[in-house]
Amino acid sequence: MKIDFSAVVKGLDGRPLKRNVRDDDGAEVLKDWTLGALSADALCAPIQSRDGPTIEGVSTRYSLAMQINAGGSQDIKPAQATLIQDAVAKAFPVLVAGPVIALLNGK
Repeated sequence: MKIDFSAVVKGLDGRPLKRNVRDDDGAEVLKDWTLGALSADALCAPIQSRDGPTIEGVSTRYSLAMQINAGGSQDIKPAQATLIQDAVAKAFPVLVAGPVIALLNGK
């Protein structure tokens, strides 16, 4: 499936969600939160599990985050979309995770 990870994630009001980032001079600026940035952030967030993360799980998540971080349209497998949706649902509140899941489902 082809996903545009440069798509801007929008809130309930239809306006872009924003995040604080530092520019090249170190000043904080507000930038639109893209599907790619949000997905990569979620995939790189700490993994909460009873037994801790596995090496394979960390490697899979990291590789996918690197692919997504390249930006633009990316071909991903349905299982990868599910992994991203699960990570986003665990890392962010509903008002952030909901639009991401919708975009990954083609809505």
